[in-house]
Formats: sequence, C-alpha cells, structure tokens
Amino acid sequence: MARTDFPDDLRELPEVAAREIYNYRVVGRGFPRVFYKEYEEKARQRHRRFRPRGQGRYASAPHVALSVGELVLFLAAAAGMGILQNASYDLVKWLVRKLRKPKQEMVGRTTRFESVISRETYNRVRRENHPGKKALKTSTTELEQRLETKYRLMVTVVDERGRPKSIRRS
Repeated sequence: MARTDFPDDLRELPEVAAREIYNYRVVGRGFPRVFYKEYEEKARQRHRRFRPRGQGRYASAPHVALSVGELVLFLAAAAGMGILQNASYDLVKWLVRKLRKPKQEMVGRTTRFESVISRETYNRVRRENHPGKKALKTSTTELEQRLETKYRLMVTVVDERGRPKSIRRS
C-alpha cells in the first residue's frame, strides 16, 4: 500500500485529522519515541495475554493493531521534553498533574503518568543524555509553558456541553 503524503501545513486538514497527524509526528522521533514504543510494547503484551497466538479469528496476524489515546501520546511527549530540560521524573509527573484537566478530557481521564512512563526508563534515558549532572528538581517557566502548549495542541478537551473545544478558535 502506498504511503499517503500529508501536507506540511496541517491547517489545510480538518481539525481531528490534523491533531492526530500532529500527535504521531511528535512521538515519532526523538525522546518521546522511546516512551511511546515502550508503552506500545507493554500494550501488545497485555493484549496477547488475553488472546494467545493460534486462537481466534486473527490468529495468523503477525501484529496487533492498537488504538493509543492522545493522552498517552502527550505523556510520552512530556517525558521527552523533561529529558531535554534534564528534569527529574517527579518534577515532570508533578507538572503534568498540575496542567491536566481530567474532567474536561475527552479520552483517557483515568490515565496516570506512572502507568505510561516508567521511572526506570526515564532515568536511564536522562542519565545517558546528561551524564554526571543532577536532575532539575524545581520547575522553570519555560518548561511549564512548553508543556501547557503541547497539552493544548495534543489533547482534546470538551466544554461544559460536552462538545470538543477547537484549538483553532482559541
């Protein structure tokens, strides 16, 4: 199947499609990719545990198709940003908890940072990229603003009537 080339300017697409393409572009490279791939592999293992190979309708399929929520993609991006800033795991976790609005999120209201991003992987990747340096334990305005912008761009929130808020009109 030929790969479809998407426009560089996502404003030409409907908002739902543009958001999905943007989310996967963010986690498709760099540090977020490490965390996304780890989460994806864990999800595949959980799925295989409930449907062992050789059983069911799609037993011969080599891969399991997964639908990953946009909140999981945001958490991977947040962890990647934390590594770039040499922030500690607990600081990134605290900032994400501070920024999130779970009651307004469309999908993944109960998803927690710890269930997506493992402390061991985060610390290993951070130490590889910042050898001999201590992790940042206090928040910076730059990191907060970047995380807030990523949250607005990547996660769909709803208004009081339950309709998705547009990022184009805000």
